[in-house]
Amino acid sequence: FDTSYAEPFATGAYLKYEDRVLDQEVEQIPREKRGTYIDLGCGTGGLIMRFGGLFKRSVGYDLSPEMLSRAHEKSGTDPFPGREIRFVEADLEKGIPEKDASVSLVTCTLGTGSDIRDIQKIISETLRVLEPDGSVGLIYDTTTARWRASAAGERLFTPAEELALFGAGTDGD
Repeated sequence: FDTSYAEPFATGAYLKYEDRVLDQEVEQIPREKRGTYIDLGCGTGGLIMRFGGLFKRSVGYDLSPEMLSRAHEKSGTDPFPGREIRFVEADLEKGIPEKDASVSLVTCTLGTGSDIRDIQKIISETLRVLEPDGSVGLIYDTTTARWRASAAGERLFTPAEELALFGAGTDGD
């Protein structure tokens, strides 16, 4: 799944762009404030495995038991000693199963963002679970819109603004 996803559903250039945006978001979080990280719609756990070692606790949520099974296989046993890594089945449109103001970083990227019917509910729930100085990497891409928001919602970029700020990542991919 991981290797076949990039070709039919997302371009390599877009995934590189997404990587840069998320790397920048994580780098802005001071190490001492890296408590809980959650990935909404984690699929096979790629982002949890990428950033899980940087947070005390990381949880990937997904609706698909098959994707979660692959995430468990990928992570093995205790991939980051001393860090809690979990994968949990959840219908995020019914709520994010985390306590209020308890999460340092929330991500929700291309594949999940394209499948969500009630994006406002996800944003509201994200803001509910986010710590006051927490960070959000919501990346949603369709033919008509690409956006990114921070915890307070002060950063909403049009596609042109994102290209100017982050670059297109179009190196022929």
